[in-house]
Amino acid sequence: METQPFTDMLTSRYVYMMEQLAKGTDYITDPLGDEMYLMFRKNWQTNYERVLINAQRQRAYDISDADGNLLFLTKEDVNFEGISHLKNIDNAYDLKAVWDFEIGFFTDDIALVRWQLYPDGHRLNDSGLDFHDNAETSIYAYIDKCLLLQTRFTDMHLPEQQKIYRKEVKRMRMFSPTAMKKRLFPW
Repeated sequence: METQPFTDMLTSRYVYMMEQLAKGTDYITDPLGDEMYLMFRKNWQTNYERVLINAQRQRAYDISDADGNLLFLTKEDVNFEGISHLKNIDNAYDLKAVWDFEIGFFTDDIALVRWQLYPDGHRLNDSGLDFHDNAETSIYAYIDKCLLLQTRFTDMHLPEQQKIYRKEVKRMRMFSPTAMKKRLFPW
């Protein structure tokens, strides 16, 4: 249950973001279905501010600040044991999203989030002289329309894994919707 000051803050942030859109400022809106939107800056390569908009509830939830610090996560929200086999996961320990942070379409009030920890492609090594071909590193979680995690961020890059997690989230929400809001489930 949201407290009144918290609700007022979310509503004020929503009003501010809608004013920014009306003024034609440098925000881009990405529709996510079911009256949900992701707002981010046009210069997203240098300003990593992201906001989840729930138009139905008239709420705005800050995802990350301009420096890419994820504002809705703690380290307990990342399954470090489940991602220990992945390479280049420093951004997970730092809770930073300076590459892609994508939210899929909302279905049944939940959406899959892909947090890219490291991009693919060629990168200079420390000496700056030669290139290394690095594979992309991304981790995933499910969120609800209030930006509450329904699973911890973990490695679920295969569609079969995503289906299993989605099915489990839907099952748990059906039997205990209040438990999901309290993040009682370890996965």
